[in-house]
Amino acid sequence: MIPADKILENQYTKGNEFVSLTTGKYYQGYYCIILDNKYYEGKTYNSQSKQLKKIDPISVASLPVSLPPQSTPTRYFIRKTNISLITIKEVSENTYSNFINDPLYQTTYVGPNQSIDQANNQLPGLKVWLSV
Repeated sequence: MIPADKILENQYTKGNEFVSLTTGKYYQGYYCIILDNKYYEGKTYNSQSKQLKKIDPISVASLPVSLPPQSTPTRYFIRKTNISLITIKEVSENTYSNFINDPLYQTTYVGPNQSIDQANNQLPGLKVWLSV
């Protein structure tokens, strides 16, 4: 049982601070904070509360930028999941690594250990985007 003095309840977000770990989408509504760094849906905390992930505001400069087609052995791709327009971007290995665990992005690569067909299963539409 979590002590009451370690729970900050009845907080509200307009939808730009958290992602639901259940749905992977931005969360808007009431939430509570447990032990200063864990966030849960709802005005009050209970054992059924679903966890949220706090997201850092992303500046325009830190958004991934699409690269021109690469001739390197491994190519990396990402797609933002919470927008309706499917926009696949080819990115550097470093950018790919930064977004691989972000619930708002799908990531994949094509290279010696993964075919285009396998990558297309992870990131539907990739073959069309690559025109293959």
